[in-house]
Amino acid sequence: MPEQTNYFSGLKSKLLPSESRLIELKYTGKQFGKMDESERWFGAQTLLLKIHAIKGWTIPASEMMDILIDQFQHKLEESYANVTVAEFEYAFRNSTDVKDWGKALNLSMIDEVMIPYLENRFDLSQQEEKLAKPVMMIEEKKESTEEEILEWINEWKRDDINFDLIPIVFYDYLIQFKLIEVTNEAKWAAIEKSTQQIKSILQIEITNGGGMDAVRAMAEFETGEKDGFTGKLKERILNRAKKLIVAEYLKPTQNVTD
Repeated sequence: MPEQTNYFSGLKSKLLPSESRLIELKYTGKQFGKMDESERWFGAQTLLLKIHAIKGWTIPASEMMDILIDQFQHKLEESYANVTVAEFEYAFRNSTDVKDWGKALNLSMIDEVMIPYLENRFDLSQQEEKLAKPVMMIEEKKESTEEEILEWINEWKRDDINFDLIPIVFYDYLIQFKLIEVTNEAKWAAIEKSTQQIKSILQIEITNGGGMDAVRAMAEFETGEKDGFTGKLKERILNRAKKLIVAEYLKPTQNVTD
């Protein structure tokens, strides 16, 4: 696992808020398979109480509760060894399909929430792997010469470029080496386009069932539209605007002389 600060800051600008949150949760806390028996027992007991509070499923008292904790901690070790407590809590908080409200909790109910969560996590992990390569490459390129950096940039001049994978640092290099001159008008045009694209992305995420994270992200965006964008959302808009300018430069038809 790379240094987390640089790693996550490199990924966040390329992912939706709920996606980057899910990726971050994978690295938050100890996985159940790496816990000893006492840690796993305590984790199982705590999770059962929290699941009861979140979903309204009834948990048994006294001896039956001890049996449920015992079976649950074995379930965690056998079926969810690579999952953390934080992920479990997140999955249950953001699962909107609540079945059997008020009924006694059993282990099959756990699978109904966690299997869809893990399917989504698998897809995002595949995406993370692709996105992480440019992030790690940027760290490696910091000590490169100007010639090596320009060669790296030129490798991206192709028709099938993936916008999400464009390294934002290309913008700084293009300015530094005087390969582009960006007017204030061009900057504001890119920022406006970036803002509208991010708004559309957030709307799509809500439509696709992104949960409360998506709703909160859109609420933050709408507040920014009225009062001005700040913090990470402002950074996301500016970074996307830079990538839009870089993407225009990287088009194969650019910089071709007759």
